[in-house]
Parts: sequence; C-alpha cells; structure tokens
Amino acid sequence: MKTRTYTLALCLLLTSLSTSCYDIDPTILDTGDDPPTVDTPPILPPADDPKDDPKDDPADDPADDPADDPADDPADPPTTPPTSSGNAFVELRWQGTDRANAVNMDIHVLDPNGSHIFYLNTASADETGRFAPHPECLSFDCDGSEDSPSERIFWDPARMSPGVYEVWVGNDGNRSEAFELDIDVPGTQFSESGSLASGESSAHWVFEIGAEPPVEEPPVDEPSDCMGKLRARGVTFTPITISEGQCVVKDAVMISGPLNGITYRVVWARGTKRFRTSCQTALALYDSAALMKENKIDTVYHNGSYNCRSVRRGSALSSHGRALAMDYSAFKTTSGTEYSVVRHWEHNRPNPRTTAGTVLRKISIGLKTYFDRVLDADYNADHDDHFHAELSRR
Repeated sequence: MKTRTYTLALCLLLTSLSTSCYDIDPTILDTGDDPPTVDTPPILPPADDPKDDPKDDPADDPADDPADDPADDPADPPTTPPTSSGNAFVELRWQGTDRANAVNMDIHVLDPNGSHIFYLNTASADETGRFAPHPECLSFDCDGSEDSPSERIFWDPARMSPGVYEVWVGNDGNRSEAFELDIDVPGTQFSESGSLASGESSAHWVFEIGAEPPVEEPPVDEPSDCMGKLRARGVTFTPITISEGQCVVKDAVMISGPLNGITYRVVWARGTKRFRTSCQTALALYDSAALMKENKIDTVYHNGSYNCRSVRRGSALSSHGRALAMDYSAFKTTSGTEYSVVRHWEHNRPNPRTTAGTVLRKISIGLKTYFDRVLDADYNADHDDHFHAELSRR
C-alpha cells in the first residue's frame, strides 16, 4: 500500500511541474511490499473556460436542433399528389390568379361501378381510379388561389373497368369562371371548354371503355319504290350515288327545292337549298312538314344530312354516314321570326317561359313522330346548338 501512496505524492509533485504523472513507471517506486500495479488514469473533465460555455454555443441552440425541424416531423408530411404521368386521365384547368376572389372548380367522374370520384372521394371502389390535384394545391381541393390550378382523375389504362363513364365540372366558387377539360382514355381523346356561373354544373360528357364496335351490315339497295314515292309527292330531286370509303348510300338523292312547302337551307354553305340525303330521310322531311306548318315554320336551317364520319367518341359509323339523319339548327316563321336552338333553347325546362323556347320544345318532341331517334339540346354539350333526328337502318 505504500507504493500507491508514494506514487500519488510524486504524481502531485510532477503535476505542479507540468510533468505527466502517467509517464511514471510504478516499478521504480516498488518497495517489495506489493506487486507492481498499473493504475488506470482518471478521465478528468476539461477546465471550465467561461468563453466556451456550452450554453452560449449557437450550434447547441435547441431552436436550431434539426430534430425539432417541423419539416422533418413525420406527423406532418408534405402533401404530394399521386403521380398520374403516362396514364389515362380526365383533367380540368381554370384560371386562379385572382387570389382575393378565389374560384373553386371541381371535376367529377362517375365510373361504371357507380363510384363517384372527386376531391372528397379520391379513389374508386376498386381503386383503379384516382384523384390528383395540381401540385400547387395546398390540399386535395384546389380553391383557385394557385397560379394555375387544375384537377385530374386518372387510371391505369389496362385496369379500367369496362362500361360507360360520365364526366362533369362544377363551379363551387363565388364568381363565374372559364374552364378547359381534356379527356384522354383508350379509344377517346377530345377537349372541351366553357364557362360556369357560381354554383353551376356543366353538361355530362360520356365515354365508354371496352365497348365492341357494332358490326355494320353491308349497304343494300333500298326498294325501288322509294324514289317513286318522292316523285309522286312532287319533290324536286336528283338521284345520286354516294360512295366514300365506308360510306356507301345507293339510294341517295340531291334535294334542290322545298319539301312539301318547307324550304331547307344549309347553314355552313351560305344558306344553299341543295343538300345530299337518303331517299328515306327525304320522305321523313316531306312528311314532317305538317309539324312545321303547325308551328308556322316555312324555313328550316340545318347542318346537313350526309357526312361521312364515325360517331363522336367512338369508331362506329354515324347515321350521318348513311344519310339517315338531319341536324336542325334554327327555324324561321312565315312572319320572319327566327328561333335558334343555341340562343333560344331553355335547358332542362319542360315548360319553357318564352315563345321561342315553347316552339323549339314542341318541334323537338314532334320530330319523334317522323324519326326513330331525336336528341335535343339537353342531351349533351355536343348538341347544344342543334337537334339531331335519325332513322333506323331500313
């Protein structure tokens, strides 16, 4: 025990002379009373320098502790919309630069399974459809305070449920706003634009996934007595043959005069009276003169009967491609009053308030007596400016 006592005394002496006591070999002080021992030196804290007070170290400021950074708080992750790149989608865009009067536009989709996808229901029941706001939106509802707000609903094209999808737009803001809508899904690509007042909803746009195009029957010659019936009625016409790709109309006629006292003028051709149609459609127009005269109409403005094209949003041949349809745009009375579908039709009002609206409603209903199918301006946005009347294939 004496060795340790001497070692400690010597260590204290050397420390005062700035010599490390840990460099001393304890065996040189061994008296033989105890075996040599190597003691583990104590770990001494550094001297307290008031200039190095850890309380004053900016690096140790709890306010700057990265562990306390709100951006790193797992309870508050930044809102990031799911990616929709490369998928089938419908997208709504509008202007949002007026931050003082923010506009809240919403896109809606009703899928074939009955799922209503929008900002409050961000996924379809089968989770194939997803809602995604613009990255600038602060939540899953764009309120128009962003510079370029938009909303998108998207799908994996390979997983889309077959059937009919409905798309529409609503304005939940406090003022009118213009919008643009893009639909890009398998078999259907188109764009629409418009404007909605506060609280107003748009017409519904429809597309279909997985529909097999109908098998078209080859055109056949119609009974030869059709043109005989036109001649017997005193109709001025010229027999023609239409053959344009898949559009073949062998009973086609060129109409160049009134049909039972009603003059037909083509809107897009400066009001010309000459137009191509099928013999069957010409007969239907002749017979429908009774409806026109009942409403004091003597002139019909139309967009044509024959047009070689497919149906909108699809690949099947349109009834216009067989010259079995007529698109009515406006009507003029014997006194010169004009009733325009685009200007005077009263949407979704079975009992119109105006004379023009009443006459147009009567005509759209009355045409069903002479045609197998009539689509008025309430059908969808594509028919907002005309009535579409068509015959079944005969």
